[in-house]
Amino acid sequence: MPEARLVPNQVTYNASISACGKGSQWQQAPNLLGRMPEVMAVQDEITYHAAISAYGKGGLWQLALTLLSLMPEAMVVPSEIAYGAATGAGRHRLAEPGLFG
Repeated sequence: MPEARLVPNQVTYNASISACGKGSQWQQAPNLLGRMPEVMAVQDEITYHAAISAYGKGGLWQLALTLLSLMPEAMVVPSEIAYGAATGAGRHRLAEPGLFG
């Protein structure tokens, strides 16, 4: 019997990136995001939202905002959800102790 080989797709990558943010494993999100083109998995609005949210939870607000700014270049229109995730990433930054004094 031939061995079954599963190929990750857009849905599995989106779910994995989202899980990275929810499971405090945001360090894995950039790797997953970068591997999507290798398997022809299209990065869509859900992909960007999940990555922006994961970066925000990891305190990487600059990376979250950069990713938001790259969405139009990737032909993905940022939605209110993407803007909200990026805003949330910035809020985490503003809450850091010692930021204003």
